[in-house]
Amino acid sequence: MFLVGSWGRRPILIWPFLITGIALLILGIAPGSPPLVVVTLFIVFAAFNAGSSVLQCIYSNELAPTEIRATAMGFGTAASRIGAAIGTFLLPLLLAGLGVGPTMILTSLLCFVGFVMSWFMAPETKGLALTESSAIAEEGR
Repeated sequence: MFLVGSWGRRPILIWPFLITGIALLILGIAPGSPPLVVVTLFIVFAAFNAGSSVLQCIYSNELAPTEIRATAMGFGTAASRIGAAIGTFLLPLLLAGLGVGPTMILTSLLCFVGFVMSWFMAPETKGLALTESSAIAEEGR
């Protein structure tokens, strides 16, 4: 939470996508890596994924106008829960059907898509009042 205020929202959203994507890509390219490497890469993935998840409670509130702020927060939370549920059921099926390497490569691609989309679509709201940050989203910047 401290870093959100000092670094800003945009870097805490963008860079974890890239770092988690790289960690999963390495696991996909070298699925037979030594256990220490696998555990380390999963720790990197988990730490950066969890670190950026604090934005779910902040970013949607800052980007939405007051009239729909609660709805935006609810939509973001619901989308997150739906994605988690899909991932919970889909991951074992992918692992069984494709194997560890291709599954990790596929999941790394999702992270890289998040990185690119965030790079182009996520405005910085650090230091802005709620009226200013929601105006950025309304302008489409």
